[in-house]
Amino acid sequence: MSKMNKNPHRVSSPNLSQSDHAYHQLAAQAMRQRCLLWQGTVLHRARSHDRPISLIHEVADELLVNSAPLFEVKEARRGLFKLGFSESGKRLVEAASADFVLIEQDMVLHEKSPVLMLFFRMRSFLPMNLRMYLDDLYARSQVEAMVEFLNRMVGVLRRRLARKVFKERQKNFERNAIENFIGLSECIDRLARRHTEVIALRFDLFYRRPGSEPAQFDDVPDVSVLEEFVDQDARFHRSMIHRFGKDLLGYAWALEFGREAGFHKHYLVFLRPQGNEDHAGLVDLLEVKWLALTEGRGFLHNCNRNAHSYKPCAIGLVRLDDPQVLEGLRFIVVYFTLAGLYMRLAVPQSVVKFGKGGDFTKERGPKKAGRKPHIKRGKWARHAVALAQAHYLNFM
Repeated sequence: MSKMNKNPHRVSSPNLSQSDHAYHQLAAQAMRQRCLLWQGTVLHRARSHDRPISLIHEVADELLVNSAPLFEVKEARRGLFKLGFSESGKRLVEAASADFVLIEQDMVLHEKSPVLMLFFRMRSFLPMNLRMYLDDLYARSQVEAMVEFLNRMVGVLRRRLARKVFKERQKNFERNAIENFIGLSECIDRLARRHTEVIALRFDLFYRRPGSEPAQFDDVPDVSVLEEFVDQDARFHRSMIHRFGKDLLGYAWALEFGREAGFHKHYLVFLRPQGNEDHAGLVDLLEVKWLALTEGRGFLHNCNRNAHSYKPCAIGLVRLDDPQVLEGLRFIVVYFTLAGLYMRLAVPQSVVKFGKGGDFTKERGPKKAGRKPHIKRGKWARHAVALAQAHYLNFM
């Protein structure tokens, strides 16, 4: 009987750089923060179903660098045998046993990554509940058949993940999310070089038709409400820019859809401190405007009302020379952008899903001659991952 390889041979892969790992760890963090329930005018955080989504991508990365067999025949007792597995094999079983129906229904308006769709298709070839085969005892011939089948499926999965065409499709899917992350990160770096203190506003706009209730899993989402929401939000956005005028230093927003929360938009706004010290009150005034525009059909969630509950705090009156504030802003940037590595909202191309603007998006001063300084791609991601691993963070 062959023993499982405890130190599997690892092969290099250009698909698995340090930055790629950092981005995917942050995407998992972002996904865990996105499950909201809207009941009346109160937001609740519900149990998230995102873990299988991030786990599937983690397992896909492992399969690309681990060439060892994941399953083997293991002797149990009295002539009976059981399915043996490595740690990677156990994680693969967990990923393959995900409730894909629930994921599909929960993310019904989202386009899934090529990796996720590959696991969806491969899942149809596996037993409905693969976990049950891990603990039961069988005759040796039965276990050998299972091991042969599972290792053959793993081989097929590895080959498909390693195809150049498939890697390019995955990279193309991820590109916008990573570029949005880097672009907004650079904007905040630029803002920090120009201003020591700012007012940071974080709020979310929600919109529903009158009398609507949270959608059930068997309901078909009402996509027609998106046009109304986008129209009302455009009016709100123009009003906000006009209201703040020269005090507006920069802003970013991201459009999302949740089965319970419906279409909603996350905002991050930076203002000059003078005259804007009552940051929670400013967002309350924006809520009044949103309610008026939507004739009571909208709802605004004011994060500044509980600024102290966010760790590290990056909203309200903040100093941009404080490393903890910058770490908090990194996670807001993550939340706005990197969940798109796994899922992206499938809406008409005319609907913009992410945007940024204002003074902090503009370069200032004469350009320096010579070569640009080399900045390692993913530097922000690695900083944010290190903090996430050390602390629990709420960066909604």
